[in-house]
Amino acid sequence: MIYDVQKASALKRLSALILDFILLLILATGAAYASSLIFDIDSHQAKLQEKYKYYEETYNVSFDLKQEDFDNMSEEERAHYDEVEQIINHDEEFIKENQLVINLTFVIILIGILFGVLIVEFVIPIIFKNGQTIGKKVFSLIVIKNNSVRVSNFQMFVRTIFGKFIIELIVPTYFIVMTMYGIVGYIGPIIVIAILLLQVVLLIFTKYATPIHDILAFTCVADKQSQMIFESEEELAHYKGKLHAESIASDKY
Repeated sequence: MIYDVQKASALKRLSALILDFILLLILATGAAYASSLIFDIDSHQAKLQEKYKYYEETYNVSFDLKQEDFDNMSEEERAHYDEVEQIINHDEEFIKENQLVINLTFVIILIGILFGVLIVEFVIPIIFKNGQTIGKKVFSLIVIKNNSVRVSNFQMFVRTIFGKFIIELIVPTYFIVMTMYGIVGYIGPIIVIAILLLQVVLLIFTKYATPIHDILAFTCVADKQSQMIFESEEELAHYKGKLHAESIASDKY
């Protein structure tokens, strides 16, 4: 077997990714649902809706407008709408409930994703060894160091938490949620698209198709069936020395 990294095929990696994503989605949804019950977000959303309903009935406006409806307002209607918005934005109880719902929404999503990522990308690979998730196990893929040495638990932690969880999932999720609530404007989608484009560039132009999480952890995905795995840097150096000695001996003859 060749000791250099045996690059895994794109089809295998994609298939493993889809399988792992489905499992992660199931776990994350379950954890997020449990968190929503614990934080009782439904009651806060109900209070917020009551506030909206009160202002709609009191001032004869609708906050559930499409952009087309807003654009078709007369100057008088738009002035009235803006006036009501100013009133509601100075309602301390409304501001408190609105901010609480936004914060709880993000926290619940964060807990769900964290739970799913930890199980799928850290706990299971530690149990299976060689950084194998269920998807990678099924499609005979492994995670190794860039020099073919066995990946360490610390590298898997960096790969999972700093790479996948924070940069690839939480940062985009945060800006998506903030965009939904109209807090960050166009900057949110721009950042999300920038991260996606960076991932595509890295997958296409790096030697072993290494996305952000692999670059941070100095790891790569390899084909298990053809990949040699060394237990340590010393074992790799010894093997290289052996090959070098064999090469010199063969040249003499």
